[in-house]
Amino acid sequence: MDPFSAEGELLNLHNYFHQGQFQEAVDFDTAGLSAENKLPARVLSLRAQIALGHAEDVIADVEGEKDVELVAVGALAESAAGNESKAVKVAEKLASESADNGTVQVLAGTVLQAAGKSEEALALLSQHQGNCTLGNVNGGWSIADGCSQWRPLP
Repeated sequence: MDPFSAEGELLNLHNYFHQGQFQEAVDFDTAGLSAENKLPARVLSLRAQIALGHAEDVIADVEGEKDVELVAVGALAESAAGNESKAVKVAEKLASESADNGTVQVLAGTVLQAAGKSEEALALLSQHQGNCTLGNVNGGWSIADGCSQWRPLP
């Protein structure tokens, strides 16, 4: 079962995040989630914390983590905290070692684009299969995950 479908246990968390209800995403109770959905839920919660301006807390939370998804979240947090060179270094390493991971593609691609490395971001995102939207919004690229196909944003 797709965890983001109407029957999926991540549907509410996913909706909170993508609707900009970041505090609700952070407060979402993950205790009852299946083991396979704990990591995706943590990634969304950490991304919501970054959106709320708590990048430094996220950096501390994911320090030393080995899961590439959490390392990618750390790179995004470093970028949001203004540590561009560190964020880019991590994103480039992830892009070369874990380019087949959807979370790495979206988050490392976001870091690379924010640092002005559009070609690297697009090269990474071109490997994405099935659940990413990339588009030029207000003069900058926007990447949103959770979609069924590539499509430009309006």
